[in-house]
Amino acid sequence: MLDYPLQKFTLKGMKGKIKYTQFLNDASEIKISNPVGNCIKKEVSAGDVNLVLPVTKPPVEVLVIEMFLK
Repeated sequence: MLDYPLQKFTLKGMKGKIKYTQFLNDASEIKISNPVGNCIKKEVSAGDVNLVLPVTKPPVEVLVIEMFLK
C-alpha cells in the first residue's frame, strides 16, 4: 500500500470472502467492518467491506496487508 488512507480502506465486492487480515510487517490484526454512509458522497454496495486501519501509518517504507480468504 503506497498511499495510506485515513482509517478506512474499502474493498469492493469482498463481503463474506475474507477470513482474516493483518499487516505483513508485524502480524497485527486489521479489523473488518461494513461500510457506512458519511458526508462524503461515496458509492458503496452491500458486497463491500472496510478495513479499519490505525490513524498513524506503521513505520515501514511499503505497507503490505496480508489477507486470508475463505
